[in-house]
Amino acid sequence: LFKGTRFYAFSLEKGGQKLDKGVLEVIEVRETGSSICAIISTRYPEWPLTEGDQIYNELYEGGRARHIAFAGRFTGRLSNEEAANLIREFGDSHQDKVDEKTNYVVVAEGYEEHPNFKAAQEFGIKILRENILMDYLGIRRD
Repeated sequence: LFKGTRFYAFSLEKGGQKLDKGVLEVIEVRETGSSICAIISTRYPEWPLTEGDQIYNELYEGGRARHIAFAGRFTGRLSNEEAANLIREFGDSHQDKVDEKTNYVVVAEGYEEHPNFKAAQEFGIKILRENILMDYLGIRRD
């Protein structure tokens, strides 16, 4: 976990219905393994974030390395190469080509015809947008 990681907060309502409530961002990572988060936004003023709400991040699975491939060319703050290097620095694996180990394919400009996108569809690999990867890497979008 690192400063800038974003999590989405939700509560489980009657019947197991998930109610998305807001976005949190890690602002401090402590040596003790705990972190401090700030509330970035709330979805519904009538349902504020409360103790007991749960959080998730589409990529973060604490302690388990992910295998991530790209389809297309990034157009945001990072190039494909820079993003791949950051993925490796986090202890995950960047893959040039999708294989049986691939957990995620991140789509960017021109992904529709990219072989990794086609393979992800064929094998049922989870597809993520570039902005989700940037959240995971702690790259601000503003």
